[in-house]
Amino acid sequence: MEWFTRLLRTASGKLFAWGRAPWKTPQYAVIRLLPRVNLPLFIWLLAAIIISGLLPIILIFAIGFLTDMSLETVKDGFGSPAGHRTVIAVVIISLAFFGTQMSGRVVSILAASLGDRLDETLQRRVIQAVNGPVGIRHLDDPVTQDAIAQVAGMGVTSYTPGGAAVGMASRAVYTLQAIAATAVLASYRWWLALSLFGIQVVWSRHRRKSHIKRTRVMAQQTALIRRSDYYRELALTAAPAKEVQIFGLAKWLSDNFRNEWFSAMQEVWAERRDGRLMPILILIVVAGLNMLGSTMLGYDALHGVVGLGLLVIYLRSLFSIAATSATRQQDLQIEHGVAGISALPELEEAAALEVRRSVGERQVIDEIPAYGRLCFRGISFTYPGATVPALDGLDLELAVGESLAIVGSNGVGKTTLVKLLCRMYEPDVGSIMIDEINLATIDARAWRGQIAAIFQDFIRYELTARDNIAFGAWEHVGNNEALERAARRAGILDRIEALPRKWDTLLARHFTDGTEFSGGEWQRIALARALFAVDGGARILIMDEPTASLDARAEAEFYDRFLELTRGLTTIVISHRFSTVRQANRICVLDNGRVAELGSHEELLAWNGSYAKMFKLQSARFTNEAAR
Repeated sequence: MEWFTRLLRTASGKLFAWGRAPWKTPQYAVIRLLPRVNLPLFIWLLAAIIISGLLPIILIFAIGFLTDMSLETVKDGFGSPAGHRTVIAVVIISLAFFGTQMSGRVVSILAASLGDRLDETLQRRVIQAVNGPVGIRHLDDPVTQDAIAQVAGMGVTSYTPGGAAVGMASRAVYTLQAIAATAVLASYRWWLALSLFGIQVVWSRHRRKSHIKRTRVMAQQTALIRRSDYYRELALTAAPAKEVQIFGLAKWLSDNFRNEWFSAMQEVWAERRDGRLMPILILIVVAGLNMLGSTMLGYDALHGVVGLGLLVIYLRSLFSIAATSATRQQDLQIEHGVAGISALPELEEAAALEVRRSVGERQVIDEIPAYGRLCFRGISFTYPGATVPALDGLDLELAVGESLAIVGSNGVGKTTLVKLLCRMYEPDVGSIMIDEINLATIDARAWRGQIAAIFQDFIRYELTARDNIAFGAWEHVGNNEALERAARRAGILDRIEALPRKWDTLLARHFTDGTEFSGGEWQRIALARALFAVDGGARILIMDEPTASLDARAEAEFYDRFLELTRGLTTIVISHRFSTVRQANRICVLDNGRVAELGSHEELLAWNGSYAKMFKLQSARFTNEAAR
C-alpha cells in the first residue's frame, strides 16, 4: 500500500498545485489590483459583465418563443391570445436587444475607465519605485532599465495592464455567454454541449499559452526592443533632426531600427511557427461538432422531436458556444498587457534594496544642523560597470560662504564630486562630513533642499517659463516677485516678458503658441532656476559650466556679476573657462581622481604648476585671436 500512498500524495499535490497555479498568474494579479484601484467602479463593472453575459440568452429564448407564436398568430390574428403573446415576445426581444447593445457599451466604458486608473496607479508605483532610492545608482543598472521598459509596455506593441483589464472584461462577457448557452444546449444533448464547450476551453487555453510563450520570449528581448525604440526616437523626434538631416542618417536609422526589431522578433516568430498545427486540428474538431449538432437538430425537427421554437433556441445556443473563440484579440491584449506586472514587484524590491543599502543601520537626521565646513575625507568612487575609479582617495575642505572652482581635464572626476555632494551616488570609500556629522546620516531629500544647481546637461522642460524656473523651489511657485527677481538676476526677465503669454508661454515650438529659446537663453533659464532655489532657502550653489552656451558679451556680464550672484553662498563652480574660475576664492585642480593643486588664482599662478600652464595656454589663445 506504500506505493498507493505515494501515488495519492503525488496526485493530491499536483491537484493542489494546479488549483493554486491560476492565482499566481499575472492575469489574477491584475484582477486583485482592480478593486483597490476603485472598488465602486469594479462592482459596477462586475454587474455590467453579468448583465451583458446573460441578456443574449434571454434574447435567444424570446426569439424561440416568438417563432413558436408566429404561426398561431398568422392563423388566429393579433387579437388572439397567441397574438398577445407575440406582441409580448417582440417587446422582450426589443428590450433584450437594446439591453445587450447598451450593456456591451457600458462594459467597454467601465472597463476602459478602470483600466486607465490601473495604468495610472501602476505608473505611479513605477515613478515612486524609481525615485525611492536617495540616488541614481540603480538607474545605471541595465536590468532595472529593462524592468522599467517592461512595466511601461512591451516596446512598440504598447499594450498595458489597463488594456489587459479591458480585454479580460470582454473575455468574461463572451465566456459567460458561452456557459449560459452550454447550459441551454445541455437540455437537448448534454454530451454535445459539454464537448463543444470543452473543446472551446482547450482551444482558449492553447491560444493563451501560445500568447504567454510569445510574450515571455519578447520580454527576454527587452534590451533589443529598447535599442530599436532608441533608433526610432532618433528618427522621429525634433532634437536630433538637424544632425539626422545634415548627415543623411535617415536610412541608417531606418535600417538599424529594422535590424534590431527583427532580431528581437525572430524568436517570437519561431514560437508562432511552432504552434501552427494545433489550431488547425482544433478548428476541424469544432467544425465537425457544429456540423454534427446542426444535423442532429435538423433531423429531430423533421421528425417532430424538436419544435420550431426549440430548434431556433438550440441552434442559437450551439453557435453561441463558439463565442469563446471570438476572444482571440482579447487574449493577445491580455497576455501582452500583463507582461509587465511581474516586473513591477521586482523593480520595487530592487528599489527597496537600494534604499536599504544606502541607509543601512544609520539613524537618519531629518533637520539640517547649522554647519561651518564641508569635508571630503578619503573619497573613492567607481561608477557601476566601470573599472577605473572616478575619484581615488580625494581629500578636500570647503568653508561655508566660500566659493570654490574645480578645474581639470575631462574625466578627472569634477562632476562626480558634485554628484556625491548631491547624494546622487554614495562613496565607495570615505565620507563627506558636515562639520563632524556624516552626510550619509542626513535625510537626502532634506539635504538637497540646501542645494541649488545648474548642471552642464540641465533639462529643458517643454513646459511654461514659470514652471521652468519655479522647479528650483516648487513650494514657492506662487511667489511672482521671487520668480521675477531670479529671472532678472539671470538676465532673462525681459525675454520672458516679451513672450506671447509671458510667464505662461510654453517653451516648445511644436506646441500651439509655444516658443523656442536659443541655447544661451536656455542657459539663463537654468541659472534663474538655481537662483530661485537660493531664494527658496538653498545655501549651496553648484554651477557646472554655467557659461557654456552664452555668447561673449553675456559671458562677460556673468563674470562681472559673479560675486554678486554668489554672495553669502557656498559656491562650487566647474568650468574650463578660466575667466570664470579666477573669480572664486580658491581653485581646486583635480587629476586622476585626487586634488593635485589647491589655492587662489594668484597662488596657483605663482606655483607654476598644471593650473598655471592651462591658464597661460588659454590666455595665449585669446591673446592671439585678439592680435589677429
